[in-house]
Amino acid sequence: MKINVEVDLTPQEFRESFGLPDVRAMQQEVMEKMREKTLAAVEGYDPQKMLAPYLQESMRTMEQLQSSMWEALTPGSKPKKKD
Repeated sequence: MKINVEVDLTPQEFRESFGLPDVRAMQQEVMEKMREKTLAAVEGYDPQKMLAPYLQESMRTMEQLQSSMWEALTPGSKPKKKD
């Protein structure tokens, strides 16, 4: 035996029928605070300052690679001795 029950309720009616609290006001307040904090965090955001340490290291690595390639390709260059 199979019994199907279909209930057509709005979210508000569902909450009321199960005795759940109406949290729309709280959700709205939380979303507003999140919006304020996000907008405050955007002020003063400078991606160039954030990426500067990484870019400097990358450029240093590239310069070292170019230097070693130049030494390897220069005729008459001698490999450096390691002590």
